[in-house]
Amino acid sequence: MKNEKGIAKAYADILCKIRAHTGAPSYAAESTFSLKRRIEESNSMFAGYDQHDAQEFLKALLEGINEDLNRITIKQAYKELKAEPSRPLQAIVSEYFLKEIIRE
Repeated sequence: MKNEKGIAKAYADILCKIRAHTGAPSYAAESTFSLKRRIEESNSMFAGYDQHDAQEFLKALLEGINEDLNRITIKQAYKELKAEPSRPLQAIVSEYFLKEIIRE
């Protein structure tokens, strides 16, 4: 699903254009078509002009940026953690979260 830093690049281009504006910000506008096109390429749910939830779009944007900028090329195999009833739930959740961060 890698798209050669397409989403991250399109997002950075929009931010650079916005920062380059001078004068009243209410009169400035930038096209987000290139960013939407990149997100469509990685997530077909956003193809076309249907209305979508902003949370879904933000999730797709952040996942795309994460995927573009992730330098890990080979992920470690997933290991299922055993939930031991004697351990506190917070310790189990912390261990799971730490292993997921390392794996990503």
